[in-house]
Amino acid sequence: MQPCRERRSGLTLWSRLQPGNCVSATDFVRFLEQSWQVLPRRFQRHRKGALCKVLVRMDRGYATEEIFRWLEKQAIGYVVKMRMTCSLWTLLLSLSGAAYRRRQTEAGPVEVCSLCWHPPSWSRSRRNVIVRWPEESDRAQTDLFDALGYTYAAFVTNLDWDEQDVCRFYDKRADVENHIQEAKADLGIGHIPTQNFHVNAADLELRLLAHNQLLLFSRNVLCESQLRPRASTIRRKWLVIAGKLIRDGRRRILKLAQDHPLKHLWPLYRFEVARP
Repeated sequence: MQPCRERRSGLTLWSRLQPGNCVSATDFVRFLEQSWQVLPRRFQRHRKGALCKVLVRMDRGYATEEIFRWLEKQAIGYVVKMRMTCSLWTLLLSLSGAAYRRRQTEAGPVEVCSLCWHPPSWSRSRRNVIVRWPEESDRAQTDLFDALGYTYAAFVTNLDWDEQDVCRFYDKRADVENHIQEAKADLGIGHIPTQNFHVNAADLELRLLAHNQLLLFSRNVLCESQLRPRASTIRRKWLVIAGKLIRDGRRRILKLAQDHPLKHLWPLYRFEVARP
């Protein structure tokens, strides 16, 4: 599954189910074009020579020339993690220690540097941000060969931010893994219902649509803007509740259990549901 997710709201804007014989970047430009079409026009507008209001972060599976060129054509700011290829390792190990600057981050001290690099597979040189930090020798899983005692990460970007801001922006990409894990555990998107690919793709879209509805329900009705509850929590606390729907004259009344812990909040929820 490939999701295009707006991070602030958590809503899935576009998604696609891929067959098992594809890699991440297979036909990905077409996916980007489809995602681009659902964005509001106000985010796509930009002045000449400047970037639009859309920013993209992707992992190493999407570090291809075709994807970079499409993003640059649309004036989209991007940060993409690089594959640690032999040519990149050769470049990194040729840098002297004086090329790095020491920075303090939330995870501890790191060393950063920026350089323009033009590998053979690219049409032109692009900015690369290099980050390294001391190798942790006491962790459970280590590398067979360390690179002079450091762990390295490299990012390609068209943003002119400081190196630590580029790294911090990319690190927030990990939040999408929580989004996918929630959809798998609470909505069952990891379950393959049939042997028909198109039916499975439609089933995925319906489940992600239901996930979006739960997100909007949490924000607009439950007024949960900071610590958003998971889909399973919403279902357990607010949808699957002990109660009885009774008839009183021409009215239908929902009677909750006397010991329902959220009973005092239901007038607020009814008001939010009824508000236009």
